[in-house]
Amino acid sequence: MFPFTCVVALILFFQHSSHAQSLPRLEGLDRLYFVHAAGPTESFDAPQPVLECLTALFTPIASQCIRNSSKSTDADDFSTRVQAKDFLLTPQDAPARRILRQVVASTTTARITDLWWALYDGQERSDVWHFNANPVHSEGKLLANYELNSVTRSAGRLDLCIYGWMFRPQGAWWIVGKTFSFRVTADAITFFSLRNDFGFFHGYELDEKEVPVHVISESERKSAFEVHAYDAVPDSLLKRCGFTDPGLDERWHFDWSELDKTARCITSRSAQPVTYRAPNKPSFSERGGN
Repeated sequence: MFPFTCVVALILFFQHSSHAQSLPRLEGLDRLYFVHAAGPTESFDAPQPVLECLTALFTPIASQCIRNSSKSTDADDFSTRVQAKDFLLTPQDAPARRILRQVVASTTTARITDLWWALYDGQERSDVWHFNANPVHSEGKLLANYELNSVTRSAGRLDLCIYGWMFRPQGAWWIVGKTFSFRVTADAITFFSLRNDFGFFHGYELDEKEVPVHVISESERKSAFEVHAYDAVPDSLLKRCGFTDPGLDERWHFDWSELDKTARCITSRSAQPVTYRAPNKPSFSERGGN
C-alpha cells in the first residue's frame, strides 16, 4: 500500500498533466521557419536571460528580466541583450487571458537576432517557438529579423503585425511589414496566412553606381492577395511619397502606418502589372514559397 504522501504526489502529477494537455496550443509557425522549442510543461535550451523571461508560470516581466519596468525590459548578460514584452491576445474583459510573451535576444556584434514567442493561458505557459533569420534555417533564403509590432483581434481570428529588418555589409538592407494571421479556437491558435503588407529593398553597393530602392505592397482581397511592385523607384518619387533611407538617416525609426502609407503611395504609381497570389500559395517567407 502506497504511503499517503506518494498518493498525494501522484494525484498532483496527474492533475498537472491533465491541465497541461488542456492548455490552448500555438501551432503552425513552422511554415514561417520558426522552430518549436517546447510544449506545455516542457523545458528547452536557451540563454539564461531568455529562460528567466519565459518561466513555466507567468510572472510580470519586471521580476524576471529587470527590476524597473513591467512592460518592456533591457538586460545584459555578457554580450547578450534581452528585450521582453507582453501582448494581450484576448479582450480585457475575457474570462481567460491569453498572453503572447515576446523575447528578443541580440548581441552587439551580430546582425541577426533571436526571437522567442511563448503563449501563456492564465498563469501557465503553453508552447514556445524560436526564430532566427540565418539562411541555414530557412532553405537558404535571406529573410528579416522579426518583432511583433501590434495585435488585432476579430471573431475567431488574430492578426499579428510584424516588423522585419535586416542590414547587411556593403550597404544592403530591407525593411518589411507582414501580417501573420491565425485562426482561434478554444483549443488552439493556428497560423493560416501571411500577408506582405509592405517591403523596401536596397541591394549591395558593389561599385560606385547608385543602388535603387525596390518597393512592394500587398492587399488581401476576397479570392487572392493583390501584389503591387515598383522596381528601381526614382528618387523624385521616393521624396514625394515621404521615404527616408534607414541606412542614411540616423533619426529613422520604424513606424508601421507611415511605412505602409509610403509603400502604397509609391506602388500606386507603378507601371508594372499587378499580380495575384492565391490564398493557399505560400509567399517567399514561407516554406515552399519562392
